[in-house]
Amino acid sequence: MAEELSRLTLHQLRIFRAVARHRSFTAAAVELHLTQSAVSVQIRELGIVLGTPPFELIGRKVHLTDAGRLLEVYASRMDGWLREMTQDFSVFRENGTGLVRIGASTSLGTYYLPSLLAEFSVRYPRVKLTLVVENSAHIEERLLTN
Repeated sequence: MAEELSRLTLHQLRIFRAVARHRSFTAAAVELHLTQSAVSVQIRELGIVLGTPPFELIGRKVHLTDAGRLLEVYASRMDGWLREMTQDFSVFRENGTGLVRIGASTSLGTYYLPSLLAEFSVRYPRVKLTLVVENSAHIEERLLTN
């Protein structure tokens, strides 16, 4: 069962959440800009991954099964974690932020790079620069070992 659950995708959870919210495969498809058959296929696959269907159809109405109600709790948590993760990682996507590590040989690192790095720091003050000045062989070794 654990190996089956590892096949669960965020895409399936997004589709599941939309169907659960609307109680309709068609409305979920409209919201997600998918076809109704694509939604059905993903929900069917989700049921295989879970080992039990998350929904049951009674007439033309969509109802959550017990497994679907439990999955709704986990999917809601996942949405919250994804929102947090998006916020936490947004700093990496912002223009001009991050970390730059530079390794340079002694002459380059002593005479040429300091003025360039000073200019860079003025232009991108939120970028943290780290400069390591060593002989070329050590710099090459560090590059090869990441």
